[in-house]
Amino acid sequence: MTTVRFSQYQFATLTRTTCICTFAVLLLTGRFSTAEEWPQFRGPTGDGISTATHVPLKWSATEHVVWKQAIPGSGWSSPVLSGGKLYLTSATETGENTSLRALCLDAREGRVLWNVEVLQPDAAAVKEHHPKNGVASPTPIVTPDRLYVHFGHLGTAALDLNG
Repeated sequence: MTTVRFSQYQFATLTRTTCICTFAVLLLTGRFSTAEEWPQFRGPTGDGISTATHVPLKWSATEHVVWKQAIPGSGWSSPVLSGGKLYLTSATETGENTSLRALCLDAREGRVLWNVEVLQPDAAAVKEHHPKNGVASPTPIVTPDRLYVHFGHLGTAALDLNG
């Protein structure tokens, strides 16, 4: 059995698209079984350890990539995986307005299944976040019937898995 460990720094330095593509590679190679879901930050037990075997240890923009999907907006949240779906958060800006969003992607194909606005905070409140961090930073948590998204001081929401 191979244990794959990511430090918090290593995981955070991957781009969101690369993280999503990596999950897709694991799914499509059949090495990431449904029992090995990744429902929260750092995985099922919160320690960042996966029991998946025969996973790619190196990848690039073209090597070991099954699909890529542009994600609108910005965010530092890691994707979570449950039931063949990837969930993540993003923040889009139009002028002074910020839209805090939750997205769901099909993990096998990379297709966006839904992209919903969760919150539209006051512009003054958005400016209160740390300048080196975005407002869509916390990783969502997925349970069998809910997706929980948190945007720091801007709010928290629970969605059903249909958005």
